[in-house]
Amino acid sequence: MVHNAAITVSDGENQYVFHETEPGISGVYRSDVAFSGKIGKTYTLNIELEQPISDKKSFRGSSFLPRVTKLDSVGYEYHPEIGEKGGYLADGLCK
Repeated sequence: MVHNAAITVSDGENQYVFHETEPGISGVYRSDVAFSGKIGKTYTLNIELEQPISDKKSFRGSSFLPRVTKLDSVGYEYHPEIGEKGGYLADGLCK
């Protein structure tokens, strides 16, 4: 669990700051403001740690949000062999 990290998400125009919900305790971070991704934008996550992990204190990753693919159908099937109580496998067909 990571505590007291400085976490931001940027879309090139806006920067969203995240704070630990219970500083030094929870390891759960939430944005100061609600936001949602927009198609065609690239989002960059920056994490600065107070304590290094494997000699690194800084992590960064980016991801592009593509156009949503039109979904044709969705199905699911129960499989008793999954887990203790069984589980479902879902599949989808896109056009």
